[in-house]
Amino acid sequence: MSALIPNDDGHTHIFAIRSDGANYEIVTYVSANDSYPTYSPDSTKIAFQRYDAGIGRYQIYVGNADGTNV
Repeated sequence: MSALIPNDDGHTHIFAIRSDGANYEIVTYVSANDSYPTYSPDSTKIAFQRYDAGIGRYQIYVGNADGTNV
């Protein structure tokens, strides 16, 4: 799976798409800017950077590859 970051609604979000281009799903969709996604070696986890204007800084988030438990 690859992670893509389309820009829509003024924020960046992470989408996952299979390497053959079939099927995609939204991994993150919040009112913040998510970037620099990377998967764990076994592809079960994803880590990414999120800028939250409310606190004025970047933070690193880790969750399941499908976006749950972030």
